[in-house]
Amino acid sequence: MRTIYLGLLTLFFLFSQHIHAQNYKDSIRIELEKILDRDIIPGFGVSIVNQEGILYEQGFGYAKVEDKEAYTSKTIQNIGSVSKTFIGVSIMKAVEMGLIELETPINDLLPFKIIHPRHPDKAITLLHLASHTSGIRDGMIYEKSYVFQDKEGISLDGLTGRTRKEFAFYLSNQDMSMPEFFQKILVEGGEWYKKKNFFKHAPGETYKYSNIGAALAAHLLEIVSGESFEDFTQKHILDPLKMSASGWQFSQINMEDHADVYLPNGLNVPRYSLITFPDGGFLTSIHDLSLYLQEAIRGFKGKGKLLSGDAYVEMMKGHAPGEDDYSIFWEYSSRGDIGHNGSDPGIFTNLKFDPALDQGWLIFTNTNLDKKNGSLDQIRDAWRVLKKYGPLLEKQN
Repeated sequence: MRTIYLGLLTLFFLFSQHIHAQNYKDSIRIELEKILDRDIIPGFGVSIVNQEGILYEQGFGYAKVEDKEAYTSKTIQNIGSVSKTFIGVSIMKAVEMGLIELETPINDLLPFKIIHPRHPDKAITLLHLASHTSGIRDGMIYEKSYVFQDKEGISLDGLTGRTRKEFAFYLSNQDMSMPEFFQKILVEGGEWYKKKNFFKHAPGETYKYSNIGAALAAHLLEIVSGESFEDFTQKHILDPLKMSASGWQFSQINMEDHADVYLPNGLNVPRYSLITFPDGGFLTSIHDLSLYLQEAIRGFKGKGKLLSGDAYVEMMKGHAPGEDDYSIFWEYSSRGDIGHNGSDPGIFTNLKFDPALDQGWLIFTNTNLDKKNGSLDQIRDAWRVLKKYGPLLEKQN
């Protein structure tokens, strides 16, 4: 009888654990559905992961409002500047392969010369690009990177203020290669070259975020590897992690799963791409990016499959003077979380993990956030739900 009693007790305990975990998942769903009911954001997706796998993933609302198509964990959208973390992993992979060193001056590799006009004797290095200390300034000239896919079918009706001005600017942009883009902006004599395309400080002195600098770092990888950035990341990141629904170009993904993206006023954003695509153009789903976040958590603990433990440490330690919270395209929050966020017309994303908890969180939404209409508060509240229930799921998993 004692053996039977212990067996029943064990079964009851396991069943109780399962019920608690399921209840937590139900609670997450219920609370997120209440947040969605504010009827501000069209759709969003979330996930909670640890080293072992995905603890929770779910979509809410609509990926395509007009068609009432549900937003799911398999819905694909661009993720903005979270894309830069892929440049970071790729840089460290190239370093491990002996293709490049962090202190390599960029003019040792480029077929054209980029010289800081205020500090011509101070070389810009790969590490400067990767830590946003190169002195390269985005400014309005960076907006020339955004290219609408179907210009003839685009109307500015319904747009006002800054958004109307930006979209009118995008309509005038022409597609080109990344090297051509860099030469026009950063090489003396280039069509858009100005001294103000660089900050006043010398390379390596001060942290100033630069999308152009990030894309330039990705181009250096193309030069040293002899491969496109798309092919390099496919081989060394996407394939090993089985991220089969992801890519850098629309032609690389299943467009049936691609979300429509919206402005805060509800208008659909015309489809666009980035000339400097590595800095913000990665297309993926909550599910696929959860596999990547899981690898980041493992890598931080020296158990990753993409890089050695030493490479992960180097990538995620502080490299920016005066900004210890920024490493090689990864950043630290004030609470100690590591990751990145991203924002572009029609999207917002956030990817973070807590090294102390060995747990990470993801959120995508198919609209850019706005303080005035409450969408910023809506996503903040959704993020708090993930952070609240994540540790509870961990204990019961």
